[in-house]
Amino acid sequence: MLMQGRRPTKVLAVFEEGKPPVPCKYKIKDRYGQEETVAIHKITSMDANAVLFASYECETYYGDVVQRYELRYWKQEFRWELFTKERR
Repeated sequence: MLMQGRRPTKVLAVFEEGKPPVPCKYKIKDRYGQEETVAIHKITSMDANAVLFASYECETYYGDVVQRYELRYWKQEFRWELFTKERR
């Protein structure tokens, strides 16, 4: 599962000319330093109109547990950040 907070992350995304990037999965290190690949099961909302970054509200399912989080793509720096949310 995800650790709480904001952290830089590696993201596999689809880039098409004239469109904002679409994230598919990301890699993150757990508290033991092991890297885990996490599939993005659902993008619930996207805001690519901001000048500095595009924001994606996402969900990943672990059995019957839903992990909600936000991914931000910083346009000028070409980097992604992960912001975790509550679990349900």
